[in-house]
Amino acid sequence: MRDEANIWDRFSFVYDIVMKKDNKAYGKIIDKIKANTKPDSEILEIATGTGDIALGLSDSAERISAVDFSAGMIEKAKRKALKQDIRNVVFSIQDATCMDFEPETFDTVIISNTLHIMPKPEKTIEEIKRVLKIQGRLIAPTFINGEKKKAEMVSKIMAITGFRAYNLWTFESYKQFIESNGFSIEHSEILNSSFPIAYIVASRTEAKKHC
Repeated sequence: MRDEANIWDRFSFVYDIVMKKDNKAYGKIIDKIKANTKPDSEILEIATGTGDIALGLSDSAERISAVDFSAGMIEKAKRKALKQDIRNVVFSIQDATCMDFEPETFDTVIISNTLHIMPKPEKTIEEIKRVLKIQGRLIAPTFINGEKKKAEMVSKIMAITGFRAYNLWTFESYKQFIESNGFSIEHSEILNSSFPIAYIVASRTEAKKHC
């Protein structure tokens, strides 16, 4: 875990430049989340990176907690919030599989383009169920692979750079993963990006105890 965090710490310096190609897709994600967010909502974003989604939602929610296991990413996110004078987004360094929030705290939990690079994403899903309110929603846009050969090629390239795609989901297999881990899908669609993004909105079907 610490080794992977160190890789992301180093990557934080160029993260925004690398992700610039997907700005349009991320803008769509933010707009879609805003359309289904109440002003008094408590939101959690897991794997916030440099904070663009959390900060983009700041005018649509009461309070947003945004976490990442990379200190470098969180530091950049905090600088952005300060520069934009955004005060209702709180950034912190946390392990997504065992966070320090109370059970049933959040109306919405967001995790974007991260589950596919987690070695055991089901552990993060278990923790999401714990901190999500009974009627809460999981919003989980994730890069997917529509073609096996292309997926394998991208996985190899990522591994060389230090990043590994542990889960080469298709649209259907990703939906099956979400449903098999205690969620009921309310909406799903594919968004165009540098790589296809499966946009999933799901509700919790079972509760979990603390990690």
